[in-house]
Amino acid sequence: MDFVKTYEMRKIKSNIKRDTSDGNKAPYYSIMSNLTATLRIFRDDPKMKYMFGLNAIFGLSVAFINSYVNGEFVDIVLNEENDEFVGYLGALSAAVSAILSLLFGILDNKIGKGYILILGTFSYVGVILPFLVYPNAEDW
Repeated sequence: MDFVKTYEMRKIKSNIKRDTSDGNKAPYYSIMSNLTATLRIFRDDPKMKYMFGLNAIFGLSVAFINSYVNGEFVDIVLNEENDEFVGYLGALSAAVSAILSLLFGILDNKIGKGYILILGTFSYVGVILPFLVYPNAEDW
């Protein structure tokens, strides 16, 4: 999926214009303009400052699940020596994510994106909250 997104990024044109020798404006392309495109979008688009928090909390939540929950917590709770259920739980997480993204795509047309974003924010809190309330994995 990331390959497709990256391939599509080559179609994005820069709005920066430079003067040519004949006085016309021509699009300006450089390596630095491509490297700083994300920063310019973050600076120029007023919606991006609201989206940044959701993307950051998503990244932190996924990293928390993959590193701590799947890496250490599942071993302690399931008392498995060969870690056979860790892969299944990771696949279950991805399957639930795929199914819910389809469901939320349908709900988006009915209730709007705002409510879905709020629900997503609370779900990120729901991932981490049990570990803040009961931090000792041995008690689970």
